[in-house]
Amino acid sequence: MWFKNLKIYKINMLDQSLDSLDEIFAKNSLRELGSHEIEVQGWIPPKKDTDSYVYKFREHLMICLAQEKKLLPATVINQYLNLRSEAYTDQKGQKPGRKLLKEMKEAVVGDLIPKAFSLLYKTYAWIDLVHGWLVIDTTNVTKADELVSFLRKSYPDFELSSLNTKTSGSVAMTEWVITEAPTFFTVDKDCELRGSDIEKSTIRYVRHSLDSKEIQNHIRTGKEVTKLALTWNDKLSFVLTENLQVKKIIPLDILKENAESDEDIFDSDFAIMTGELSQLIADLVGVLDGVAE
Repeated sequence: MWFKNLKIYKINMLDQSLDSLDEIFAKNSLRELGSHEIEVQGWIPPKKDTDSYVYKFREHLMICLAQEKKLLPATVINQYLNLRSEAYTDQKGQKPGRKLLKEMKEAVVGDLIPKAFSLLYKTYAWIDLVHGWLVIDTTNVTKADELVSFLRKSYPDFELSSLNTKTSGSVAMTEWVITEAPTFFTVDKDCELRGSDIEKSTIRYVRHSLDSKEIQNHIRTGKEVTKLALTWNDKLSFVLTENLQVKKIIPLDILKENAESDEDIFDSDFAIMTGELSQLIADLVGVLDGVAE
């Protein structure tokens, strides 16, 4: 499987041996959701039909955090709450107060939780032991924070910080649109510009030539590029954001090994993906003048 998005963290310290990581994750694995629980989270094997909570290829690891969550829409809660409120009004001759309504709502939720359906959500992450990266496949900041928080809870020796480079993503991308992209990168046809005014006025271009006078004028009047579509080494296209998130990754003509089974496909994809993406991240950090201390 290929990651489509990269939320990148720098691993600052890792005291313990990673040999114990699978055992540690097993102790924090996903358990069965109780009938009166709304949600539960824990680690699951990232590869199907295996018992290992850490998939390893050379110096690269894949992990997966799962969250099972019951669906309890507010509209359903309010529907049952209104019925109880109306019954109380009919019986007492007055509407329930704020405190009683809160108690009624808690009772409604307690009654509905055991009957609610649940969904399983998965968030995958890749650990690059060579370069010291934790990379999460998500565009959702909350999902990334949940995985990092649960990882720290499971493995306190994992010290992380969000990727921060000496040259900011916005400054660099603006320069690339004005002049040209650095070695290994080409500018594509999508970008977002945002003003420095109070309103933070934003303009988006999709499938549009980015060397037009119109865009150059926007930049001259103070707007900066906050998202930019790029291609790396003629192998991967993606969108880079001002926060150094890599989104919408599409592999381009990357040779895949012949694979007959789902297991072989998983192994092959992970081997190729980690090789290409680790180099992409290294090149990206390089053109942004390295990691800021």
